[in-house]
Amino acid sequence: GDLLPDGWEVSKTELALTLGLVDNNTLSALGSRGPMDPRMPDSDLDGIDDGQEDFDGDGLNITYLKNRYCPGWEDPQNSECHIDPFGSGARFYNDLANFTNYEEYQNGTNPILTDSDLCADGSWCPDGWSDGSEVYHQDQDGDGMWSGWEYFFDFDPYDASDAAIDSDGDGYINKCENKWNTNPKDPLSFPSQGELCDNYG
Repeated sequence: GDLLPDGWEVSKTELALTLGLVDNNTLSALGSRGPMDPRMPDSDLDGIDDGQEDFDGDGLNITYLKNRYCPGWEDPQNSECHIDPFGSGARFYNDLANFTNYEEYQNGTNPILTDSDLCADGSWCPDGWSDGSEVYHQDQDGDGMWSGWEYFFDFDPYDASDAAIDSDGDGYINKCENKWNTNPKDPLSFPSQGELCDNYG
């Protein structure tokens, strides 16, 4: 299957749920019954086995997010929302894209927490495994938009002013699109009826 023992998948998935890192909405969005379903080698049905996923190490599936917003993200010839691994894009990769579930399993580290630089016994691992901050879910500029999301759509995660801009001209500011998980660079992607937000605050 997916290179991961079933019990390990169950225990780490339970931990993600217990810590509140995922909820019913997240699970529904991923199309699976949990971050890792031991009955399925590919829990979210995206073509990548569970053992090769969870690049950000928190029990969520960043590949799903990339595929949702930027279907050509892995193709350097595709200019539509491609994240450059150099320059400013390097911070996205360095802080967000870390180790696969299988690498975490092999190293004895926890795929749910962002502490892969710690050994299984809690001591510091001098083996080069370093796991940076969980930048995706941080908000360095306090504008109400996740920094990983801002990197993803080429906004400045250190400039709060971009939250009040309507980048695609669909009538919804970026902060609103972030709140409802829509694409701020696509005028055909916007919050649906009943998904409210304050365009002036």
